[in-house]
Amino acid sequence: MVRLKKRYFACEMAYLRGVNDSVRWPITSSAILTVLCSKVKDLHGEVGWVRMRNSTSVPYINQATSVFVVVCDRDRGELVKSGILSIANIGTDSKRIDCPVKISLCHTSHTLRQSLKFMAKYQRDKLLKQRFHSRNLEERKLIMQQVNELNKKLMQYAQRAFIFD
Repeated sequence: MVRLKKRYFACEMAYLRGVNDSVRWPITSSAILTVLCSKVKDLHGEVGWVRMRNSTSVPYINQATSVFVVVCDRDRGELVKSGILSIANIGTDSKRIDCPVKISLCHTSHTLRQSLKFMAKYQRDKLLKQRFHSRNLEERKLIMQQVNELNKKLMQYAQRAFIFD
């Protein structure tokens, strides 16, 4: 039996200026997949779209920090990567309003665990930078609570790495 090899793309979504909060959410995994499939169809035609549509999914999305992970087969990685980098608008499911975004590819890995570990470190570093620029004491406390939760997750990932069956 052959193992199916996958690629995991960790991405960050940045909203362009002038977008109000009511348009931003809820952006779901199905909205990201719909836009990704249409971009791949525009870039690579129907052949590229057919090759990637059944093997692509979004297993992780964090709406608070605007990060998500896209999974695809290894041989379709370049199609999905080009589609991700060309996304300029995401339509929300409930309102069908286009939300202008810029998506950057942060990390590519071969396991979901490595991708989630990278995302936890990335989010922690982002929160620490945000804490440094914050002037409000209550906001700093909330940020440090989130950082502590991410540190616990990272410790769990590290402990699982040393467990042998």
